[in-house]
Parts: sequence; C-alpha cells; structure tokens
Amino acid sequence: MPIEWLVDYWDKIAEKALPFLQGHRIAIEQKFDHQIIYRRHKKVNPGKESAGWIYVKEKEDVLEWAKQHTFSFHTHLEGEDDTYFALDIDNHDGNFPLGLIKVATIEMSKILDEHKIDYLLKFSGGNSFHFLSAFKNSEIKGKRIFEIEQRAIVHFQKELERRLQKSSHKDEFYKHLAKDDPITITNSRDKEHKKSILIDEFILKRHSVIRSPFSVHPKTLLVSVPMEKSKIENFDPKKDASREVVLKSTKVFQKPFNKLSVFEELMS
Repeated sequence: MPIEWLVDYWDKIAEKALPFLQGHRIAIEQKFDHQIIYRRHKKVNPGKESAGWIYVKEKEDVLEWAKQHTFSFHTHLEGEDDTYFALDIDNHDGNFPLGLIKVATIEMSKILDEHKIDYLLKFSGGNSFHFLSAFKNSEIKGKRIFEIEQRAIVHFQKELERRLQKSSHKDEFYKHLAKDDPITITNSRDKEHKKSILIDEFILKRHSVIRSPFSVHPKTLLVSVPMEKSKIENFDPKKDASREVVLKSTKVFQKPFNKLSVFEELMS
C-alpha cells in the first residue's frame, strides 16, 4: 500500500525537484516497514530485473515511484546534457556536533565564493551538507572531467584545512579528534583518520550518485533541502528540514552551471 503522507509530499514538491532529476539516470531509495532498499534499475516484468536504468521525466514518474515507497531520488552525476560536480561536507563517523559541521560548511562556502564558483547548497537530510553544481557536456567533451573534479576537491579541502587550523574553532574540533589528526580528509578509505570530516574526492566518478534536492532521508525523515548560505549558522534540521516547513516555502532553486575553465585554473 502507498504511504499517504509520502505520496502527498511528492505530489506537492515534484515540480521543484524535477529540474535536478531530468536528463540523468536515477537511483531510488525505498523503505518498506524498517527495511531500506536501494536500486538503480526498473522491473519490466514481474519478478524479473531489467538492465534498463530508471529515468524521471515528468511529475507522473515521480508520483509513480512515490506510490512504491520511494523516499529519496539519487541523481547520477553524469547526465545526457550536463555533468554534476558534488562536494560533501560529511560527518561520516558522526563524530562532530552539527554546529562544527556548519562551521566547516560556512568556511567552504567562502572558499567557493572566492573562486567565483556558483553552487547550490543543501542539507543532506542526515548529518552533512552538499554543494552541487554542473557543467554543460558540450563544454567538457573530450576532457577527463572527473579527474579534474577530484583534483578540485583536493584543492578545496587543503584550503579548508588550512583555514580551520587557524580558526577560532580549532580547539572545539580537537575535542573530538586526536592531537595530530587532520580536521578534514578526502579519502574514505583513510582508516587512520576516520573521525575527521570527509570531503570525499572519490564520489566524483561516472556511476556515482547524490541525493537530489527535496528528497526525504528514509532514516531521519528530514528533507534534503536547499538553502541560502546566510541560513547555515542558524539552520535547525528538525525545524528547517521538516516536510511541513519545506512545503510552505515559495523559494525556487535553480541548477547552477560553471565554466570548466574556472576549475582548470585551480590546477595551473
């Protein structure tokens, strides 16, 4: 049976979510009772799994998946017309209070602004924040785009680390870290520093996905809500990322695009 509140939510929010779904393959996150199921392909025959990818082209597609207990839509980074750049300020070990993750997010927003990079900032729905932007495929044709993006992540992380080490919040971060640990890392396989904030360079690859704006996190039931950077400091997930508050907002968020040359200049 469909979940009434979930279908109602997607019915009201679908038009805002569609620009971030269209033209990309989609993975979905469904929840049946307490079991979360993550899938990338659709069924064409009962009991058989198709090799075909999931696509969402219009509101009716969103509602059809919503009726099948889809809480979150995860967009593949590589699309038909554009390719996403995604940066995740990830409290992956749950080690830090949200207040410190917000400190890192605010500082990263300043770094991106200084480099004149346009982005959409959003709450993950869990315990992290995402920066999202895109390149036109016509511009990046023939380029090793994900290698460029990975190198950009490393560049941004190093600058963020330098600033946090000099910030007035340094001692607060080290209440949760060993003395010689870095505050941030870029490799999720770095087990030696697993308590550090992860800004994962390796999510930037062809088949990677990111939770799309306005999706519902199936564990927290909070929305992966876009926000203005001025709202980060006072952001309260339980209030500002609730479905009720998100549905009341009239703000429309656009997919931001960047010139590849802005990123290539970082490597020069």
